[in-house]
Amino acid sequence: ATHAVFARTGALAAVPVIASCYAVLASASKTSWEELGSPVCRRLNLALVASGVGSALWVGFAPILTRIPGPIPFSVNQFGQVLGAHQAYRGATRAALIGAYGSAAALSAGVWARTLPEDVRGKPWTWP
Repeated sequence: ATHAVFARTGALAAVPVIASCYAVLASASKTSWEELGSPVCRRLNLALVASGVGSALWVGFAPILTRIPGPIPFSVNQFGQVLGAHQAYRGATRAALIGAYGSAAALSAGVWARTLPEDVRGKPWTWP
């Protein structure tokens, strides 16, 4: 039970950071697209892209990344389900998490690309 508390706390530890990034970007978006194009806002958008992609990949590959060493099945949880990994998302939960993280990453990537200077907007990977 203690492991579950620490695992959930660790997973939720990034929420204040992500929320503060979105708060700064939401505030900047009220001003103008030019404000969203500031270096700080572009970096925040890229950070949200990285965190969204990373989180979606984590959910998708959680059974592999958190596999419990030893022969499977290793243990049974309180619901009688056989556990082969510390975290394994299935079905609708897995799809919803991947969709949420992926769409947040896509939104941030779109805003980042839209706010690049005109001369590099067509080839964003050349921008420093």
